[in-house]
Amino acid sequence: MSSDGPESSVLEAAGAKVEGGGSGVQEGESPEEVRSEAIEHEVIAEGGARLDAERELQSDADEGRYVDMSHQPVGRIGEGYDLGPRILELDVTNNRLRRIERLEQCTAMERLVLRQNEIELITGLGELRNLVELDLYMNEIRDLPEGCFQALTKLERLDLSFNQIRDLTKLRPHELPLLKELYLISNKITAIDGLERLTCLELLELGDNRIRVIEKLDAQAALRSLWLGRNKIARLENFGALKNLRILSLQSNRIVKLENLEPLEQLEELYLSHNGVEVMEGLGALLKLRILDLGANRVSKLAQVGGLPLLEELWMNNNLLESFDDLQQLTSLAHLATVYLEGNPLQRDPSYAQRVLSTLPRLQQLDALPVSRYPRAPAPSPI
Repeated sequence: MSSDGPESSVLEAAGAKVEGGGSGVQEGESPEEVRSEAIEHEVIAEGGARLDAERELQSDADEGRYVDMSHQPVGRIGEGYDLGPRILELDVTNNRLRRIERLEQCTAMERLVLRQNEIELITGLGELRNLVELDLYMNEIRDLPEGCFQALTKLERLDLSFNQIRDLTKLRPHELPLLKELYLISNKITAIDGLERLTCLELLELGDNRIRVIEKLDAQAALRSLWLGRNKIARLENFGALKNLRILSLQSNRIVKLENLEPLEQLEELYLSHNGVEVMEGLGALLKLRILDLGANRVSKLAQVGGLPLLEELWMNNNLLESFDDLQQLTSLAHLATVYLEGNPLQRDPSYAQRVLSTLPRLQQLDALPVSRYPRAPAPSPI
C-alpha cells in the first residue's frame, strides 16, 4: 500500500488493525468503524500538535512586547532589560524612578505605567506617538510643563492622581485631542480650568482637591462621569452642557441645597453623602436615576423620591428621619431593592426592621444586611 500523506498512513494503520486476525477489533465493530476511530485519533493528535505550535509561536511573538518590571527598585528605566520598538506595554511601578527616559525607540508603545515612583517632571514622551494609556499615579509631579503631552495625540487615559499639581491651565488646546479618561485625585487643584478643549472627555475624576466652584465644563458635552468628592464646593451649578452625564459624585463637600439638576436628564447615579442638605428637592427631572445617596446629611423628611420610577438604591443613613409614614412614598417604586436607613431616629424603634419590611416587602437589602437575615414579623394570632 502506498503512503502518499497523513490520510494514507491512517488508512494503513486501520487496515493493519482489521487484518490482524481480530486482535485489534472489538466484537461487533465493523472495519469502517475501526477506520473512523483511527482517523479520529489521528485528527485529535494532529490538532493538539498544531495548537501547541501556535501557542509557542504566539509566546515567541509576545516575548519582549509586554514588559512587567513592577516593584524592581532599579532606579532607571531600561536598567537590566531591553527597550526597543516592539514593546507595546511597559510597567515600571515602584522602581524608584526619578526621570522618564530611554524611551526614544519605543515608538509602538501603547501603555506606560509609572505608578509609585519619584518622578517630578513630565519629559521624555516625545516619541510615544501611539501611546493610549499613561499612568503617573503617586509621583511627585508639581507642574505640567507647556507641551509635555504634545506628542500624545492618541492618548485616551491619563492618571495623574496623588501628585502635587496645582493647576491645569498649561494644557495646550492641541494636546490630548482623544483623551477620554482623566484622573486627578488628591492633588492641590483649586479650580476646574484648562480643560476646555478636551471635548472627548467621558470621565473626569477631581476628588480630594481644593475646588470651590463647579465651572468651565461647557465643552464637556461627552462627559458621562464626574467625580468631585472631598472638595470645598458649596453649590450645585453649571451643569447646562452635561446632558449625557450618567454619574455625579459630590460626597464630602459643603452643599446645603439640591438645585440646578434639571439639565441632568440622563443621570443614573447621584452621590451626595456627607454634606449639609436639609430638604429633598430639585429631583423631579432625574427620571432615570437608579442610585441616590444622601447619607450623612440633615434630612428630616423624605420627599420627591416617589417620582423616581427607576430607583434601585436609596441611601438615607445617618440623617434625621423620624417617621415611618415617610416610607409610604417608596411603595410605588417597583425597582427599589436596597434602602439604608440606619443611624436615623426611627431606627430606635424596637420593631424598626419589621416595620420597614412590612411597608416595603419587595426589598432585597435593608441597611447592610439582606432581608433574609432579619427576623420575620410574627404571624397574627388566629381568631
